[in-house]
Amino acid sequence: GLTAMGDWINYLAVDNSNNKWFASVDGLIKYDDTIFTLMDTTNSNLPFEPINRILADKDTHLWISGDSKIAKYDGANWQVYSPPFTAGHILRMTADSNNVLWLSTGVWEDGFYRFDGSTWTNYTTTNSGIQSDVASVVAIDKNNLVWTNYIAGITSFDGVAWINYDNGNGSGYPAFHGAYEIQVDRFNNKWICTSDGVVVFNETGVVGVDEINQQMSALNLYPNPGKEEVTMSIEAKNSENVTIT
Repeated sequence: GLTAMGDWINYLAVDNSNNKWFASVDGLIKYDDTIFTLMDTTNSNLPFEPINRILADKDTHLWISGDSKIAKYDGANWQVYSPPFTAGHILRMTADSNNVLWLSTGVWEDGFYRFDGSTWTNYTTTNSGIQSDVASVVAIDKNNLVWTNYIAGITSFDGVAWINYDNGNGSGYPAFHGAYEIQVDRFNNKWICTSDGVVVFNETGVVGVDEINQQMSALNLYPNPGKEEVTMSIEAKNSENVTIT
């Protein structure tokens, strides 16, 4: 079904209802695990096409970007915004826990942007603590910290303070060339794609195999805090009887 609607897929997102959304040169494609549906400017109120990037935020909204605009979809209507830069330059879009949008533009050397629904804020080397205006990556961790990249390391931002991590500032961060992607796992480790392999980093210290194994073996409770009944899971390194007190 997807192939019949076009093969050029620029990006994808999965929303809170497990629908898959594909950003396509032909429009917006939705897959609900049964049916593929193409939304374009002729059969829907889709505001523009082609679509370059797509994001499903934490408030069930869908965001798309095109060559000159971005738009937010609530399941019925679109709200269109004109950013103070060329929207076609967007490399990454992500949303924090407050559904504030963060966008990186990479090789266009104008840093990255924050959009709260009304105000655009541009962060560059001239007005912030980032180390390079070539910010191609932006990610949000479990503590709502914003992370971006530069040639020799990565930078975190909590809304006030900037902290840089690289091999030259005593942070213990390993030396590598380039950071091309940052993804955050459930233990708040930052997994970073580099030209020298994959780096796993946590601001409490560089993470290795032993640390990851210890995290995986930790006791997990849901819900936490719990009332009346909780679901508990534990992983042991070896096949053995385990007593939980």
